[in-house]
Amino acid sequence: MKIILACACAMLIYSGCYNGPKTKQFTLSDGFYQAMNLVPDTSQLPVLNTGEVLIGFDTLFNPGDFTRVVVDTSDYVPLELGVSPVAEPEAGNKKLLSVSFTAPAAAKIKSFTAKRLMKEVVIVLDGKAITMHKIRDTITGDKMQITRCGDDACEYLYVKMKNRIKK
Repeated sequence: MKIILACACAMLIYSGCYNGPKTKQFTLSDGFYQAMNLVPDTSQLPVLNTGEVLIGFDTLFNPGDFTRVVVDTSDYVPLELGVSPVAEPEAGNKKLLSVSFTAPAAAKIKSFTAKRLMKEVVIVLDGKAITMHKIRDTITGDKMQITRCGDDACEYLYVKMKNRIKK
């Protein structure tokens, strides 16, 4: 009887401690990713293809339109800046953000943008999509401009990016 009671107690303790199968948790690296699908309603989550992940979209600059975005992780540009970004005023109460990449990131951004002309990309910082932009031209060289930032999004990107200079 004592053995059965001891086994029952051990099973209860074990079941209280076990939280199901463990899944690998990861955070996306800061960088530029292709947006594959916007998800306005999390009750109907999309089927993900190999290399795709569903991440949160920062609602600070996207109030209520969608809360998640599917991004392709198989090819991305790491956020490796050579110098601090520069924020400049643009027409219509918007800002323009000039970004200078390290040499390896500049080579990567060239091939990345050449493959994604007129497609949407998201800038991911701290595991969340912050802003989304359309690639209008292949970026050559080590500089690019992020345009059409409203609602202080470029200021937010500027503050976050200036702390990510690769030395």
